[in-house]
Amino acid sequence: MVIKYFRNFNFVCFFSIFLCFISLNANAISAKNELEKRLSKYSSFSASFLQQVQDMNGSTIVKGSGTIQIKKPSLFKLNTYKPDPNTLISDGRNVWYYDPFVQQVTVQTFKRVQSSTPLALLTQNNPKTWDEYIIKSNGNSFNIIPKRKGQITEMSITINKLGAIQKFSFKSKNGQTTEYSFYKFKEANFSYNNFKFKLPKNTNLVDRR
Repeated sequence: MVIKYFRNFNFVCFFSIFLCFISLNANAISAKNELEKRLSKYSSFSASFLQQVQDMNGSTIVKGSGTIQIKKPSLFKLNTYKPDPNTLISDGRNVWYYDPFVQQVTVQTFKRVQSSTPLALLTQNNPKTWDEYIIKSNGNSFNIIPKRKGQITEMSITINKLGAIQKFSFKSKNGQTTEYSFYKFKEANFSYNNFKFKLPKNTNLVDRR
């Protein structure tokens, strides 16, 4: 009788855990599909942003502002004006980082820096891209955790049902959190030439391709 009771108890426990797993998996798939649906609303857009960087203790160490322009797939231009002007551009194959203060440009392949440049995720229109992440949703906020360990441990996107991105943040391995708050978000029709980078005169090129 006791053995039968424990068998039934074990079965109930296992079945409950199984149902819980199925429910969590279904919720994750639902969140992933909803995020893909919302991000697909715009194939290209522009926005202004306010940037805030916090250390592992939550203290703000950097505040900045600038503009972002995105055209899917894989094209983006990030112009930071404050605290120090710099430009980050992807032409789909290479990513160029220009720091006018030190008069230097660093270039790497898009594929190489994609995992360490979270904003590049916003330029993707391939649903399989999101298979590499565990996604949970809470209203308009989506929590994104990479399945593979890397420099980025967690990301978050706040995006409404119309596809307008309001916030995008990511947490680095060292505990530092970077948050972009978008405003003046609007659809834009950019040409490919908008994302071509021309090396400024008297600028040093560091080629890491």
